[in-house]
Amino acid sequence: MTTQVAEKTIKYFQYQKGHKLPVFVKFDSTSFGSELVTVLTALRFSESSETEYDDAAKQSPHARILDIQEASPAVARQIAYVASSDRYGAESIVPKEGYRVYRHKNVALIIYAFSAKEWTMGCDAHFGSDEKDCRVVLNRYLTWALAPLGVVGFWGVPVEEGVVVMNQRDSTGEAVFIDVRGRRVFSIDGSSRMKARFRVIRLDSTLHNKNLKMNSSEMMAFLAASTSYIDSQGLSVGVRQMIQSLSRDVEGLVHPRDSFKPRTDLSL
Repeated sequence: MTTQVAEKTIKYFQYQKGHKLPVFVKFDSTSFGSELVTVLTALRFSESSETEYDDAAKQSPHARILDIQEASPAVARQIAYVASSDRYGAESIVPKEGYRVYRHKNVALIIYAFSAKEWTMGCDAHFGSDEKDCRVVLNRYLTWALAPLGVVGFWGVPVEEGVVVMNQRDSTGEAVFIDVRGRRVFSIDGSSRMKARFRVIRLDSTLHNKNLKMNSSEMMAFLAASTSYIDSQGLSVGVRQMIQSLSRDVEGLVHPRDSFKPRTDLSL
């Protein structure tokens, strides 16, 4: 009796498709369930096509696509491997000759090179079922892919006045992406223009009933520590320049943590 092998059905999704950002993912829908589509949709990916990716790749040298694959047994063992570096956190990057390997323990592994358009991610067939960890992995990919386009990522959430930037744990893996030159913010809420008095906000548990201003040096240090960009060699020149520009051009505020209400006006 011959066993019939299911034919692959490759699906393509594009990030913030309405803004023509050349950032895509693709995967075989016969290997992954609805959890992956759910988490991609929540992050503002929309279904696309191979032709749309090919056109974007021809038009932009910075086009990127993440090929999400079900991990082989060898890759699955590598993802679950207990390493000495795990005591510093679940994520690590190992530089190789001409490429890098990003690993989120027990979640996924990404092989990527900034000189290549197509990157590969290995993960379990149920990727997406743990929304927070999967969101962290995909936001790392977005951060690397968007940086050459002049878009810098931070852990945080949008609010009426701007963005609240925080650490990864407090944001539960949610990120905001700021197009510094185009003055636009991308997030799970969609996209919005940066207002004239756009603010970057840091929460402080010791502050009560008032806001404090951050000077540019304070904001630069804060943003550098809160970016979703990581690399074995530290922040890239481009990311540092975008952080410097933001610190110089927008207002930084320190806001009481106890009065923080997500996605609302934080003025006191």
